[in-house]
Amino acid sequence: MKRWIVCLLTIVAGVAAKAQNYPKGYFRSPIDTTLYLSANFGAVRGNHFHSGIDIKTFGKEGLPVVAAADGYIVRIKVSPFGYGRALYMNHPNGYTTVYAHLQRFSPLLDSIVRAEQYRQKSFDVEMFPQRALYSFKKGDTIAFSGNSGGSTGPHLHFEIRDTKSEEIIDPLLFGLPIQDSYSPRLAKIYLVYEMDEDFKHKNGHYPYVEVKQKTSDTVKVRPGSYAFATWGEDFINEPNDGVHINYIDVLADGEKIFGCGIDRFAFDDTRMVNAHIEYSDYKNNGNRWHKCFVDDGNQMPFYNSLPKATITVKQGETKNIAIRAYDLAGFADTLQIILQGDTNQQAFMVFHPQTQNTTYAYPAKNYTYTGSGYSFSLPKGALYDTIVVTSKITPAKRKGLYAGYISVMDANVPLHKSFSISITPKNTKALDVEKLLVVRLTGKGLKYMSSEGGSYQNGTVTANSKTFGIFSVAYDDVPPVVDRFKVRDSLVSVRITDALSGIESYNAYIDGDWWLMEYDAKDDMLYGILPKEMTAGKHDFKLIVTDKKKNTTALLQTIER
Repeated sequence: MKRWIVCLLTIVAGVAAKAQNYPKGYFRSPIDTTLYLSANFGAVRGNHFHSGIDIKTFGKEGLPVVAAADGYIVRIKVSPFGYGRALYMNHPNGYTTVYAHLQRFSPLLDSIVRAEQYRQKSFDVEMFPQRALYSFKKGDTIAFSGNSGGSTGPHLHFEIRDTKSEEIIDPLLFGLPIQDSYSPRLAKIYLVYEMDEDFKHKNGHYPYVEVKQKTSDTVKVRPGSYAFATWGEDFINEPNDGVHINYIDVLADGEKIFGCGIDRFAFDDTRMVNAHIEYSDYKNNGNRWHKCFVDDGNQMPFYNSLPKATITVKQGETKNIAIRAYDLAGFADTLQIILQGDTNQQAFMVFHPQTQNTTYAYPAKNYTYTGSGYSFSLPKGALYDTIVVTSKITPAKRKGLYAGYISVMDANVPLHKSFSISITPKNTKALDVEKLLVVRLTGKGLKYMSSEGGSYQNGTVTANSKTFGIFSVAYDDVPPVVDRFKVRDSLVSVRITDALSGIESYNAYIDGDWWLMEYDAKDDMLYGILPKEMTAGKHDFKLIVTDKKKNTTALLQTIER
């Protein structure tokens, strides 16, 4: 009992130490409502860790967003993707705050952004104002909350970064006024890994089994080395509205062998989330298990563990394992496991040993594979760990493809950097080769096709991809679809979609003059407010939409004011 008390006190002390590293009271809440979070810092997302906190606006847009401290705007970005409308503000204490998914900026900032958009004739703009131009005091309104960019619902995304290193830090470490009254809860299910390196080099992951927790949880395993993965949720504002767990410890017979505290990281390293989670299960089932060991290639800075944090179990030996999740308020939840060595147990997953002709690709080296009618190249640093090279080409069974099905490695193996693939297409004499592109095929029967882009040169189509899988070559001569044109009061809306290569550009004109329309890419919609100075009567509206293979659609309409 004393040992558990000591461990709990150690957790509380560790949390307090983390918080003491950052100034309290310097930053205020960026919004004048009670802070309720829909997502916390470090939450596991597709190919990245969440880099800030998402503050609920309860389905509303247009709430005032204020400067969290005295400072000046150093970057303004508008995009239909990612952060949408976003502001970056530097502060005298060496930190930068970020405000994203905004509906609009303050009137002063809105006016300069709009002028830049018309100057560039583009909705997407990025500006880096001089320091003296746009300074704000703590609490000044700088923008209004929204749902722009890749947002899935109205909220405010807020970040704090170290200005010099640009590392992102959990804003809750700065003492923002949030009330945490609830404990994390670990799921009553976990993964046990058998640390078989040969299996991993072939399959991209260690063999594992999923175990449901029982009242007395004894897991019998073959004598050897083992590790764990866990999942759960933290509860801050409400008992049934969870966010992700950031802090995990593993103890073996009372001794800490692993610690994880997701509180700070570099933006450029965020893709290493795929080495942090069990990527194969995420790809196949959507689960986001936190590995309770530091896997090869994972260089994120928030671990504290012995090498690999593995547990060695001998025949007849038992190990008492405790997996504990805790939060910044000091609340904790613990999962108890007994690991027992038993020679009668089978291996977790079937393994077929490699042949003498096995070829490997290594993280620290460039690698190029040449097949029949195709090749691919992995740059240094693309892989997290050594992997057996597997690739083949088979005849395509669907129409509209100009190469076979080309299998490149295993889609369950994560990549940290893109690899390039070059394919020699067939039967292209009657085609405009500039409209050929590499596609990735997924789903049952490979019925889904997504563009990887690419360009044609010297008889091959070459593209870059961040995911292994099955590839081929397709032809895109179909122009974008422009429909659902509507005018309601002063609001003009129209939908633009493209079936394959994707939208490259759009330009709207009223009576021949370029006109700014906002692109909401997640809904495939363009929106524009008719100019106040527009005279009564009929006006010509023209919209030209071009996809990434230069196919173009023009819409001509008459607008009556």
